[in-house]
Amino acid sequence: MMVGDRQKNLAGSRDNANLAASADAMLDGRFDAGNHIYPLRVQYEDTDAGAIVYHAQYLAFAERARSAWLRCLGIDQPAMLADDGFGFVVRRIEIDFHRPAGLGDILDVDSGLLRLGGASLKLQQKIINREKRHILARL
Repeated sequence: MMVGDRQKNLAGSRDNANLAASADAMLDGRFDAGNHIYPLRVQYEDTDAGAIVYHAQYLAFAERARSAWLRCLGIDQPAMLADDGFGFVVRRIEIDFHRPAGLGDILDVDSGLLRLGGASLKLQQKIINREKRHILARL
């Protein structure tokens, strides 16, 4: 292998690492006007026989968004559990359903911090149909 080839391979490895980091960041969503936006597509497993999202799946969508929000803030939950012996738990949750989501819909889970206490925080989450801009559920 020539020196030039080795440099190309190293550059390619860096490009692949940057691409992987970029893909990971895309999977975790983004911040917009202070809120975290987590995108997802409704999969077959999320729906009932009528291709409508089963109500309990909204909790799963919200949990995925909360975990992604923490990752985007640089909080490593597995390391926190392993190293410090504690993690985040949900103490209370309420859902107001407004409209159904269906198979193939692209949704955004919009998470905003309402209150930060010494040992607690309160989030508001909205699950929104991206195309129709309808709020489907509030947590």
